Order: sequence, then C-alpha cells, then structure tokens
Amino acid sequence: MIKAYAQCRDYPNAVKVQIRMRKRGLEPNAITYNSLIHAAARTGDAVAAWEFYQDMVTYGFRGDKYTCSILIKTLSPIPTGNRIRKCLDLLREVGTTCDLKLRTRLYHHVLDAALQLGDSAVLIRSFSQTRQHRVRPTAASCRQLKELADQCTGPSHKALEAAVGDEDASLGFELEEKHARGHKAPSAAHDHDEAKVGKVSIEPRALVKPQAAQWRPRCSMSEESNRLKNKGVLGGHAASEKLRPSPAMQWHPRRV
Repeated sequence: MIKAYAQCRDYPNAVKVQIRMRKRGLEPNAITYNSLIHAAARTGDAVAAWEFYQDMVTYGFRGDKYTCSILIKTLSPIPTGNRIRKCLDLLREVGTTCDLKLRTRLYHHVLDAALQLGDSAVLIRSFSQTRQHRVRPTAASCRQLKELADQCTGPSHKALEAAVGDEDASLGFELEEKHARGHKAPSAAHDHDEAKVGKVSIEPRALVKPQAAQWRPRCSMSEESNRLKNKGVLGGHAASEKLRPSPAMQWHPRRV
C-alpha cells in the first residue's frame, strides 16, 4: 500500500499506512522505508525523506543502492554539506553493488551538488572518492572545479588543484568515446601524428617537383612510315584497294 501511494505521489496517505502498521504491531522493513523515502522525495519534501532515512538507520536497516539513488535525487536544488557526506558514506558501502552505469550516474549527481555548494572540503572528498571508485568526472566538472580553485588562495588552492587531476585526460576520454562511436580523425592529421613518431615522412608540397613526362618513339621513323603505308594512310598497296561496303550497308530496292 505504501509503495502504491508513493507511485501515485500521495505522500500523506503513505504516511498514514505506516502509522496504522505501527499501531497494529507490524514493524516496517527496508522496503517499507525505501517506499516512504521515495514518496517524500517525489513530492519534493527532502526534509521528510532524510528523516525517514535517519529512522531507518535507527531501526538497524542499512541503506541499499535504491536508498542511495533516492537520497541523491534530493540533493538538488538546495544541497547541504551534511547530506552530501552521508550520500558519499552510503555510496562507499553500496557502490560496489552498482553496475558501472548506475555508479557513474550517481557520482556525477553528487559532483554536481558539491560544485553547486562550493565547499572546498566537500569538493575534495567528492572528487577523490569518485576516482577511487573508478568513475571519471566529466570534463565540464573538472573545468568548473579548476575555476573554483583559481578563485582560492593558499592550501585550499593547492588542494583543489590536486582534486582536479588531469583535466585533459577527462576530455580525452570523451573524445575517445566519440571516436569509438564513428567519429574519425582526418587523414591529414593522422599522417601528421604518425610523422612525429617517424612512421610517415612528410615533404613540403612546394619542394616536390613533378617529373616531366618523356616521350620515346616505339620504333624508328622508317619503320613507322612503312607501317602507315601498309595501313593506307600515306599511300601504298592498301590505299589503292577500293573499299567494299559491308553487307549491312548494301541497299536493295523493294519489289512491288
């Protein structure tokens, strides 16, 4: 019943079902709490969602990847450092149970929330844990973090720069993905890259001189003259013969 009310975005009735369960001595389980957290999150009540999660932990139920996914959605539009840290703690526990696609999406949501918050300590931990779980931050996130690092001074500047990592590597990873999907590099650029490692020798086109075509007769002038006489071009035995029309060219009058 709670799950059905959550899917219908009927948060008040979902809470009433949970209250009736308690009165009848029925203890909720992890699925019950996930449904309540989901119902609160779908109505935009992030405070109630996190209260249900705290109640869930108090009763001894550990969150799973579904709990983590729901709570991360509540980080926007107003993220807080405490909630981001709790999401990171939960991701550290359940991140290994998620496939790469889900884990990447969850960490990218956390990074967006951390960048929106702008807390240097939260940013450093978010980017560090993201890379520890073998998830690449997007190139846009790295650039945004680098801009925040340039605005800071002292130890925070160095720590944020270290958290940025290799921005070119993240951008290169995106280019590799596009290349794998069918984007091919121009052949000229490819030849230029191979020339740097000594595979292709590049010579400037202005210095390349085309070779002049040389004409050589196949035979001597006397032989060529005899050949043309035999064909009837310069006069000879073949030229004196009359041309005979082919059978196809002969005309016969039609008899009436």
